[in-house]
Amino acid sequence: MRHPDGDMALTEHRDPFALRAHYEAQGREALASGQTLCCSEPTVTRAVLDLILPHVDSVTRILDVGCGANLHYDLPLADRGVNVVAVDFAESFLALAPRHPRIELLRADATNLPFERSEFDAVICSETVEHVVDDRAVLREIARVLVPSGLLVFTVPLLWNLSRLLDMLKRRSTSITLMEGHLREYTRSTALELLEENFRVLRIVPVPFGWRGPLGGPLDALVRSGLLARASKSFAVLARRKT
Repeated sequence: MRHPDGDMALTEHRDPFALRAHYEAQGREALASGQTLCCSEPTVTRAVLDLILPHVDSVTRILDVGCGANLHYDLPLADRGVNVVAVDFAESFLALAPRHPRIELLRADATNLPFERSEFDAVICSETVEHVVDDRAVLREIARVLVPSGLLVFTVPLLWNLSRLLDMLKRRSTSITLMEGHLREYTRSTALELLEENFRVLRIVPVPFGWRGPLGGPLDALVRSGLLARASKSFAVLARRKT
């Protein structure tokens, strides 16, 4: 499928039940071995918190769609007195998640959220829609459960990220292998197009890779500065629901 900007979005159609089974198996393996699953990398977590924390005094109830097993976004918010509802479609991920008196954990489908209209002041949906067959349905559901002008913090992985481009250069190949479990990855323009029906974008933050070594720091600095923003690891957005 070719998009108006000329970039190619790679899409793999998969059965949603197979997707859920895939992640349930990952969670059960972690539970059986006593290991933890890392569902958000530090640079993505930092970007999400940098976007939502300045608004924490104006929200009382936040929904995290696709919370994963770690609750990296939710625990700092709950510690600041925010009531959080964290949902994931993998029950085993929720079994791994830490407990907090201000965090309610629910198994739910992101395309059919079990909430009434306008229940939440803000929603976090980070590194989630690339795992869902109908990504547009997720954004419609988020808009439905948000109050008018409610906040959304949204991140997705970028298709033409610097790590992939360097790997392609090293291999002298234009072939692309998506990250495990990703049905698609996004360009900046396709991510914005996904949001535009229901949301007004307030701020865009490029997410660096967190690389180390002599070149890692300078390359991440170029991502943060905006010079390599379109080749960043992920695309992070603060947006408001349109009224």
